[in-house]
Amino acid sequence: MSARGFSSDGWWAGSRSPLGESLSLEPEAFVGDDFFRAEQQQVFERAWVCIGLAGDVASPGPTLVRQVGSVSVIITRSGDGELRGFVNSCRHRGTELLAQDCELANTIRCPYHRWGYSMTGQLVATPLFDEVPRTEFDHDDYSLVSVRVDTWGVLLFVCLDEATPSLEEWLGDLPQRMASYRLDEWATDGARIDQGEVEIAANWKLITENFQEYYHLGWVHPELAKVSRVKDHYRYQG
Repeated sequence: MSARGFSSDGWWAGSRSPLGESLSLEPEAFVGDDFFRAEQQQVFERAWVCIGLAGDVASPGPTLVRQVGSVSVIITRSGDGELRGFVNSCRHRGTELLAQDCELANTIRCPYHRWGYSMTGQLVATPLFDEVPRTEFDHDDYSLVSVRVDTWGVLLFVCLDEATPSLEEWLGDLPQRMASYRLDEWATDGARIDQGEVEIAANWKLITENFQEYYHLGWVHPELAKVSRVKDHYRYQG
């Protein structure tokens, strides 16, 4: 099969069959460079992507930095309590504004030329620009590029594509199916220990499939299988 075969409908036929008859994706989906690049654009840069927990930015101050596809984004709350997201790039020369999660008071400051942005993304400081007046320069034209952010229960989502439907529409009937979990009542533990990042030498889809697939429980996790039996698992196709 050609490296670009995934652009044809036939390539997906097995995985798009009814759930009881479907097959796994072709190997190219897990190891192909072309597939990886297309996936970054068509999935991560278009879909609503879960990037953390809503409680991590429950109030103004805590600020998250996350990679979504090829784009680094900032997620924070402004002083009015509104959840906001921005592309992590200064409007002057594109310098990365923040390298990692941090606590901010009221300004997002560029480390290169010290341009400053309010927590609403508005450009509020341009050091030395007044020494060479530019009548056509308007601070309002250089606010940070906004990114869509939303929450579902305890989960925090980001979407880079303005054309993508709202998170509510994107989730479809999932909130109704999972209503018994009462995700709106969940909260993060303030004493939660940050374990840092864990890197796994595998494609993300393989890890996802492993957690969704319960065929291995009896042999790999016999203790878990006693309380989470294969017959207790239900899968549906939305």
